[in-house]
Amino acid sequence: MDPRDFLDVALLLSGQAKDAPAEAKHRSAVGRAYYSLHNVVTQVLAEIGFNLRRDPSGHTKTSRYLVISRLPHALQVGKLLESLRDERNEADYNMTAPGFDQHAAVSACLRAKTAVDTLARVNLQDLRTGITAYLRQIGELK
Repeated sequence: MDPRDFLDVALLLSGQAKDAPAEAKHRSAVGRAYYSLHNVVTQVLAEIGFNLRRDPSGHTKTSRYLVISRLPHALQVGKLLESLRDERNEADYNMTAPGFDQHAAVSACLRAKTAVDTLARVNLQDLRTGITAYLRQIGELK
């Protein structure tokens, strides 16, 4: 894929173009699905007292904190978030990676939606307790 095609998507989204190449739209959809879930998780973590940095370490910690909580629904969301991040990285940085078609885009969107819905079922106090216990255990929190 030609990375200039992402500019066509940006122009499309900004209302400045009527269309963009399909693969660029599909890759962008994968990225938007990831960022939607990432930002929902970041917001939930902030609500329970875990304000993560807006840098690569914050991206890693969003999924890590869910997984370490040991809560089944949070674990499921954490693993989906990790998977979508990997896909987003491929979509954004590897222009020769195959498979970014409409099916891949729809799949990413549906998995992100499932994860957001699943996260809503997590007891936030239990999530806070699980994360806090782990961070104390490894010495990151006193």
